[in-house]
Amino acid sequence: MKRYALLGLILLFNSSIVYQTPFSSIELQDTNTVIDLNKKGFENRLIDPIKGYAYARKALEIAKEIDYKNGEAEAYRIMGISKYYTNESSTAVAYYLNALSIYKQEKNILGQAKVYNNIGNLYIWADYDKALEYFNEALRLSKRLNNTELSANLFLNIGNIHLRKKNYQAALSFYEDGDKRYKKIDDKIGMMHCLQNKGKIYLELNMLDKAESCLINAHKKAKSLNLNGAIASIDLSLSSVYITKQEYKKAQNTIKEGIKYAKKADDDKLIYDFNYSFYELESQRRNFPEALRYLQLVYKQDSVRYANSESAKISLLEEQYRQKEIQRRNELIILRQKQNKIILISTLIVTFMAIVVIIMLAINVRRKMIANQLLEQTVDERTKDLQIKNQKLSEYSAHLSHEIRAPVATLKGLLMLEEEKMISHEDLIEKIKICAETIDEKIHRINDALNNPEIPRL
Repeated sequence: MKRYALLGLILLFNSSIVYQTPFSSIELQDTNTVIDLNKKGFENRLIDPIKGYAYARKALEIAKEIDYKNGEAEAYRIMGISKYYTNESSTAVAYYLNALSIYKQEKNILGQAKVYNNIGNLYIWADYDKALEYFNEALRLSKRLNNTELSANLFLNIGNIHLRKKNYQAALSFYEDGDKRYKKIDDKIGMMHCLQNKGKIYLELNMLDKAESCLINAHKKAKSLNLNGAIASIDLSLSSVYITKQEYKKAQNTIKEGIKYAKKADDDKLIYDFNYSFYELESQRRNFPEALRYLQLVYKQDSVRYANSESAKISLLEEQYRQKEIQRRNELIILRQKQNKIILISTLIVTFMAIVVIIMLAINVRRKMIANQLLEQTVDERTKDLQIKNQKLSEYSAHLSHEIRAPVATLKGLLMLEEEKMISHEDLIEKIKICAETIDEKIHRINDALNNPEIPRL
């Protein structure tokens, strides 16, 4: 019975395994298409984030069609990055949380680390400590993977937090560590950002020549890579260097160039910052009417920007809470599905075991029936044999009484003759001997007839 039960369990286990066949050529092509579209979307994040979003959106559609979960998660992440670069934080966080949820389901550590890094970038302008929390979590995961590229990005971002907190030495240390890793993997964009941010630190420390050198090198790299937003951001820092050094013509040209690239990048925040730089430049030139005009423009923009900033913070928190609630509900649904699956499998196992037990009981009953039939047959045969023997015994009794009576009567007669002294002692002994042999012979014949069925009845 144990052997049958074990066989049943093996069959049930084998039937529950879902064999995943390799991708067909069309599915493989679609998978590669998703990867390629996501890559293009990421490459366009600094050049044209709207175009980058379109690439990721297409990748998402294909990934869903072929049920390519990691491709789907990466598409959500790239869409979030694209929205980040168009200053749509609340939309970006929704995409990031979708990506994070899928990466967790797929147990993709690298994907999770990248998303934590992206969410940290959202908080750089809103909450430094919250940003650091996400960056440190991403760094913890990246160390487990020994991923140089991700570690470099995180050192850069953590350096940015320290820069905003005015912890300049700590920021420089993180930028140096990031730069070493970027050089190791030949990441030109990463090296450009490190140079740019080091230039900002030297500007804050009033080390103007160092700041100018770093920023000019970063500017050349950004132009070679055709990064509109980065060029504008570097021009902003360079204009501050030139204003401080009282090189007003250079400052004016740099601001004008920066505004041009900021418009190409569709970055309203940079345009606002350049207007403030124009105010500073005209103030230094003592061109107060122009300075006042730019100050009024900045004030108007600042009011709108503050309102938008506060609204963005609130929207970011609301969207994050909403997405986490959706994620929590989805996790509960998945948990219920897993529990239902376990219950179903358990029910199938119990049902199968019950069937096995029933089959074994049926086999056992069948065996007992056959055994009983054999036993009944044996009993019938033995009963018949006993009946025959009983018949023979009856016949034996009758025959015995008949056959033995004559020798016994002879013995009695001999004894009477001996009492009357009518027979000699020798003749008596001889005659008794003959009677005894006759009785013995008859008894032997009767025993043979009882024990040997082939001998006919007496």
